[in-house]
Amino acid sequence: MNIQEFEYRKKHFPYDECAAYWKEHCWKRDEFVNYFNRDKIASMEISEYVVGSEDTTTFCYGLWIGLMRLANIRSAFPTVFGVYYSKKKLQYVPDKRYWNSPDEAFENMKTAILDLLNAGEKENIGALVNNPINSIVKGKILATYFPHRYLSICSTKHLDYYMGIYGLYNTSTKDLNPVLKREELVDFKNNDNIMNNWSLDQFAYFMWCVYPGAPKK
Repeated sequence: MNIQEFEYRKKHFPYDECAAYWKEHCWKRDEFVNYFNRDKIASMEISEYVVGSEDTTTFCYGLWIGLMRLANIRSAFPTVFGVYYSKKKLQYVPDKRYWNSPDEAFENMKTAILDLLNAGEKENIGALVNNPINSIVKGKILATYFPHRYLSICSTKHLDYYMGIYGLYNTSTKDLNPVLKREELVDFKNNDNIMNNWSLDQFAYFMWCVYPGAPKK
């Protein structure tokens, strides 16, 4: 890490640009969370859940595409959601590594999502680590429903990149669960004499757009 540049960038953080960015996109997050509240998730049908159909109002489509500017998981294959709709096969397709049928996958995913939200609200880190949801989806859900508590960096590759830049990636952290890697970055922010006053949205913007910037593709 270039310490001089890091300190300079922190002291000259573009607060107005950051506020404008989040104002443009955060209303989508609020709308999604208000619609897909826990009662709605518990009662939703598989057609309201899956990505892959023409419906752009589903739970998975919202996480995958609708809220892409608030943490991009677009590169993930649809199987990360447990089950998806295949236009080629014209049917629901489960992740066959874990489930034999779409209905089984869907019911298990609903339960896991509700468990994740309960653990996220209680800040039960152990339960978050052990939750069976794919790590990139898990990160997106937590950052969507609890943006003031959980960091909106979902990819393990990206977490490793930022941890490496900030001097947090080492033999004791490289194999940590992604939940714990996000916690490492949040602690890093909270222990800094400037960044500790920032929200996690501001910290994420700093990483993506200011220093060091988004990882090169």
